[in-house]
Amino acid sequence: MSTREQAQALAAEGVPHAEIARLLRVSRARVYQLARPVSPLVPVDGRRLRRARERAGLSQEALAARSLVTVRTVARLETGAIARLRRARLESLAVALGVEGRDLSPRQGSGTRRPSP
Repeated sequence: MSTREQAQALAAEGVPHAEIARLLRVSRARVYQLARPVSPLVPVDGRRLRRARERAGLSQEALAARSLVTVRTVARLETGAIARLRRARLESLAVALGVEGRDLSPRQGSGTRRPSP
């Protein structure tokens, strides 16, 4: 079990952070970092993000200013350099664009299909 998993398990049981720090031999500040839940990574379709941004009439800079991501992240998402993002950040982008989070995710079955023999 990783240190993060141990810290999260102890925090879930109600063990005070000072005690977790003592047990795991880390600082209290580190316990706060470790014990907080991490939102899962979700896939993002950069082409759909770019289309939604353009439909909203926003530049990459304007979208970044309205959401929890940097201009660099917006650019990397749109070019496909980043294909997955924390759910909270995806939702922030969706709210800034006025769309649903699922509208920025790849559609089910959108992969390339092989022709039938």
